[in-house]
Amino acid sequence: MNCARDVMPFFIGCRKRSAKEVTESFGLLENARDAFGDLRDWVIISVGDGKRPRTGSAFRFATKAHWVHSIDPETDVTWFEKTLPEKFDVRPRSFSVHKNFAHELRGAINCEGKKTLVIQCHSHAATREALDVAFNYASLSLIEMPCCKKLDTRLFDKALVKEAGLETYSDGQILSGKNQIYIWRDASKITSVLKQPKTKKVAGREAFSVCPV
Repeated sequence: MNCARDVMPFFIGCRKRSAKEVTESFGLLENARDAFGDLRDWVIISVGDGKRPRTGSAFRFATKAHWVHSIDPETDVTWFEKTLPEKFDVRPRSFSVHKNFAHELRGAINCEGKKTLVIQCHSHAATREALDVAFNYASLSLIEMPCCKKLDTRLFDKALVKEAGLETYSDGQILSGKNQIYIWRDASKITSVLKQPKTKKVAGREAFSVCPV
């Protein structure tokens, strides 16, 4: 792997979890390549990327993506901007980190008319919030590998599954018990669904909820 030298600093410090972390980040990368090709000139947005943007780094150094954005409220910006170049001599280009929750960046990332892929690797961010950070894209796709978060049941409506091009499967090459992959080829189809209020049955009738998704 030609990018190993540049990627390695992002995974140092994982200790016993290093193999797991590597397979999660690069597993999502390989699943994205299988689904969308080499991702040349795409915009990649990794939501819930952790203190050090490991999944974002995999996509940055192993693809020719137009730009990679990493979002996490725990991002160590000082490490990324100072320690990474000074200690490891790694200076990633076209790679931005955002020390924010996804909902704080609604409509904040201009995708410059490019194909855009949103990634959630064991992220706790709501699907709608993750997708809403992007605007001005040619197309919008989504890959999720949930950990603790339960996906909104509306995402699995039969008509929507077909319209949005959902694929789902478990990836045994990822060394985690939470290795179920969900790929929405056209995630723009699900954003309008998620903006609608949830409904639930109450005493035989539908009741509306305004809880965010």
